Amino acid sequence: MKKLIALLATIALVACLAPGMALAAEGGNLQASSPDISTQADKDLGKCSIKFTDKQHITKSTREWQFYYVNGKNIAAKPTFDLYYNGKKVSKKKYTVSYRLTWWSGDKEKSKAAKKLIPSASPEATSNNMNSEYRIIVKAKKGSGFSGVYDLASITVADWNNIGHFNDLQLTKAKSAWRYAINGMNRNYYVIPQAKVKATLNSLKVRGNYSEEGKHNGKVIDKKNYKVTYYAAKKNVIAKNMPLEKAKTGKALRSAPTKAGSYVMLIKGKKPFYGTQAILFDVQDKMTNVKVASIGSQKYTGSPVTPSFKVTYKGKVLKKNVDYKVTFKNNVEAGKATAIITGCNKVKTFEFNPSTGPAFVEKNKDRFFSGSKSVTFEIVK
Repeated sequence: MKKLIALLATIALVACLAPGMALAAEGGNLQASSPDISTQADKDLGKCSIKFTDKQHITKSTREWQFYYVNGKNIAAKPTFDLYYNGKKVSKKKYTVSYRLTWWSGDKEKSKAAKKLIPSASPEATSNNMNSEYRIIVKAKKGSGFSGVYDLASITVADWNNIGHFNDLQLTKAKSAWRYAINGMNRNYYVIPQAKVKATLNSLKVRGNYSEEGKHNGKVIDKKNYKVTYYAAKKNVIAKNMPLEKAKTGKALRSAPTKAGSYVMLIKGKKPFYGTQAILFDVQDKMTNVKVASIGSQKYTGSPVTPSFKVTYKGKVLKKNVDYKVTFKNNVEAGKATAIITGCNKVKTFEFNPSTGPAFVEKNKDRFFSGSKSVTFEIVK
């Protein structure tokens, strides 16, 4: 009986394996072919796209990087968003979300885990030298049907109460012709005619942040919520392209400057606003307002005569080849000769078109004095 049962079991096993058995073409060996089993791989989260859904974002954009705004808070709430795989929303039950604070060191991106989202220019961010850019890390849960990580999205947390980098600061009465850039990235450089400097500086308006479309979406901040101070600027600010916050030199001026020269305006927020913004500007006067001492008669030498003379501006002695340069005309033969004084502090600038944005047209522009002034003297034998 036992032998019969064993025989029947063997027959049943062979019957089950028969479709999957094959005789080898060579050698006559009996071999089993590979089972026809197909397994469906988990979907890769890295192929997902993101769409932010909270109101703190400027738009409900699918862009991977964008600003996330909070209002007067030192800690930002976590943003809300949806993930999509092939156009279909992925259930939030299928993944976990964490954040990493990111920054660049040289050409490498570094990061560390972040439990809190701290806005840029808040007291905490300033003290820790943080740029407040966070990468969103989305990891698939086991058994969710998904695998991998989605880590393409980043947010920079900015505060509406920040009078810092993300605000638009306008000297509204400064004509577009007077607004320059010292490089392709820095728009906050103005050359203001001396006759209009008071009206221009008094027209400063601190507004809310830029939207993605480049439009204002913030109201003008009341002047009681920020303080404006002026400093003389270091002479090599533009040549070295130094951060404008470090451009000041000496003590704060008692009032807005009106003399030709280079200055830094610092706008610092008052509670509940915080952060600092800097604007570099030059006051440009006309060379006709410069005083040139009279030049006495010069002896004929048969060679070009180039006498020295004193040039002053509002009581300050100007330096030759620093503040001004001199060229001469008809200064060889006896008779009337002319000395022509012009400003020599030109700067290469990138001009901006107010309607189309940066034109990146590099030009040499006068900084402190425009035009020229002439003085005559006699050459006698």
